[in-house]
Amino acid sequence: VIDLETSIYESFNRRANAFDSRNYIVANGLKYQDGRKLVLHKLRDDSLFPAGWLDGVTCLVGQNIKFDMQYIWSRPEVQEWLKNGGRIYDTMYAEYLLTGQHQRFENGQAEGLDLNSLALKYGGTTKPDIIKEYWQAGIQTIDIDQDELLEYLDGDIVNTEIVFLGQIKKYVPMGMT
Repeated sequence: VIDLETSIYESFNRRANAFDSRNYIVANGLKYQDGRKLVLHKLRDDSLFPAGWLDGVTCLVGQNIKFDMQYIWSRPEVQEWLKNGGRIYDTMYAEYLLTGQHQRFENGQAEGLDLNSLALKYGGTTKPDIIKEYWQAGIQTIDIDQDELLEYLDGDIVNTEIVFLGQIKKYVPMGMT
């Protein structure tokens, strides 16, 4: 499972636009199938992507992962991983398909497909939205207290994993894998 927290500069009517050179990754959360978890911050850790971070990984799982992929797409190890058969699973899009495409799905947004809604549906928990409040107030991610941001990020990766595992239990019997 992967989730990134990024700066939030806006351009072309998009907040945290990956194609705006002012935006960058502030924190990276990774949770591996074997239970290892890394929650890394730009100001604390030597690298947000330690050497070998994709070793043994066959599938990257994320909530609205297209956002995160925009930030890591050009990384050589990601390109090599994709060439070697790496797969991508988006819990938001998967839920859209599982529900027979009944929710509107526009610009990565859809009612009932956000992580808090899906987490509750699959047995996870919601998290305080203080980080979203900071962002709404225009506070850049790098200026948010590191411990608060990493706790928020950890909640995202835990809930994303819960949603993924719940979805797989539905996908397999339906033959949708």
